[in-house]
Amino acid sequence: RGGTLMALPFDMKRLEPAGEVFPIAQGIPANGYYYRLAAASGTGVLAYVSGQRGGWQYVWRDRQGRKLGAFDGAGNVAMVSPDGTRLVGDRGADTWVLEFARGVATRLTFGPPANFNPIWSPDGRYVAYDKLGVGIYRKLANGAGQEELLVASKRLAVPKSWSPDGEFIVYAQINPQTG
Repeated sequence: RGGTLMALPFDMKRLEPAGEVFPIAQGIPANGYYYRLAAASGTGVLAYVSGQRGGWQYVWRDRQGRKLGAFDGAGNVAMVSPDGTRLVGDRGADTWVLEFARGVATRLTFGPPANFNPIWSPDGRYVAYDKLGVGIYRKLANGAGQEELLVASKRLAVPKSWSPDGEFIVYAQINPQTG
């Protein structure tokens, strides 16, 4: 709401609101394509990007809204790991994994070309991302080993979701003829 991240208690059994809406954080990018820079885990950790474009931070909070930490240099994507202990995002033109407990970031990619739009594998072992103009790659989330090409593409190929069994990745592409 107007740059404020709001929360609504929700009853998962009755599938309905279980309280009143309340503010969590202010200064959340809320216009254009930057409106969806928040992610949550099933364990209750919420991560989001805050601040003006040049000074964005990754910020994480617990279910009560208490700030647990922050990390400068946030990019356009924030995805919380399946176990709620890490965040993957883009910083500059590369992909990084941030460990919440230690506040330590590990750089996964080393462009050029630019690497964007990371997503977690269902087990949290891998991160898939778009290597601009080359395709979708995956790499171990701890940074070890080499990256592996999953889908070759000379166009932007944005990973969106990984199937629960880890067999498939849904990704988006823009058709250059139709837009």
